Amino acid sequence: MESFSMDRMGLVMTKEIRENWRNLLMMLGVMLGTMTMAAILCAQSTISSPREYDPAIGGEVIAFTMLFFAFGAISASMMFRNMNSKESRLATLMNPASQLEKYIARWLIFIPGFVAVYFLFGFVADFVRYIIYVGIIPADIHPVRLISIGDVFKQRLADEWNTVLMMFCIIQSFFALGSSVWPRNSLVKTFIALAVIGIAYIFIGIWTVDLMIDDEVRTGCRIYRGDDISPLWLWIPTVTVCIINYTVAYFRFRESEIIERW
Repeated sequence: MESFSMDRMGLVMTKEIRENWRNLLMMLGVMLGTMTMAAILCAQSTISSPREYDPAIGGEVIAFTMLFFAFGAISASMMFRNMNSKESRLATLMNPASQLEKYIARWLIFIPGFVAVYFLFGFVADFVRYIIYVGIIPADIHPVRLISIGDVFKQRLADEWNTVLMMFCIIQSFFALGSSVWPRNSLVKTFIALAVIGIAYIFIGIWTVDLMIDDEVRTGCRIYRGDDISPLWLWIPTVTVCIINYTVAYFRFRESEIIERW
């Protein structure tokens, strides 16, 4: 079955959610609980800080950003979690839909679907904090208000948020690829692989910078470092890496065997 059908893909997505609702519900519950606790801790730590603004919001943005990476990796690593046994692979392969439809259905659930739910949970967690502390913290200490999009994506931090989003997209694509390669314990295995690769790149980067500095000292010529490159241009390699990772993950999923050989 090679033809692509949006209706059939929607049915596959519904089937994936229905069959994995326990795992999805557990992850969503842990995610919402963790975000709510982070919001409450941010409010509690600033409960007696006199300010003209709500100081808990700044802490929330930092905490939610770190949790965004953590739960994004967990979500991506669950993309092919149900392919870790012969029976589950057989059930997936026998599903009357094309491999592309099955792959896109999983991708929509665990990649953009996660992002949408995470932002929704962020507002829910902040609303819980607001309900708890609006009557506890006196107005003469500092106001208690709800978080807004403007508090998160500030114009003066546009370059920093560009970097954060690029890093998130790349990391999530690597964990999705790791899930297709290692259906069992993919989160841990992918993290170890990325850590090893990251350490290697750090040493290579340090060695390269040392060579560049030595060359500048020896020749007296300044090497162009690309300080004036717009962060928007960095989205080109970011999107390229993501496309490569998701494409490789698709072909790995497409060629999955009933009996795992390695």
